[in-house]
Amino acid sequence: MEEFKKELFLEANKSVIPIYPLLEKDKSDIERFINLKIRIRTVSFFTDLKEALVNSKSYDSLELSVDIEKVFRDLSVLEEEIAIIIWNYPGDIDKMKLKDVIKYWEDIWFSPSDEAVAIFFPTVQKIVLITHYNIVYY
Repeated sequence: MEEFKKELFLEANKSVIPIYPLLEKDKSDIERFINLKIRIRTVSFFTDLKEALVNSKSYDSLELSVDIEKVFRDLSVLEEEIAIIIWNYPGDIDKMKLKDVIKYWEDIWFSPSDEAVAIFFPTVQKIVLITHYNIVYY
């Protein structure tokens, strides 16, 4: 996550955003999933991911916590405990509890500056791509 988002969160909430350390197991789970399912072919992770994900759904908005909660409900992942947020693969990855992703979505996702973000659910081995033009690929 970009540093300015962390700073804004700290300023607004008087606490740090609840991000957990990414363990080696998390990294290997992500890498294994990506190597098996995505097949990176270009320098653009998000382009390859978009091409690999065969389903998509358009939403009216993805700006608010209620919006992202609806996405997760539609994708049947609301029961998941952990969400791994991939801002840039493999360099910028955050691990959070899913309930915190939903609760703090408005602090996490800045549509004007974020073009896309992938969220990986390690328990069910599912990944979604959220775009700034309100389309979710899964």
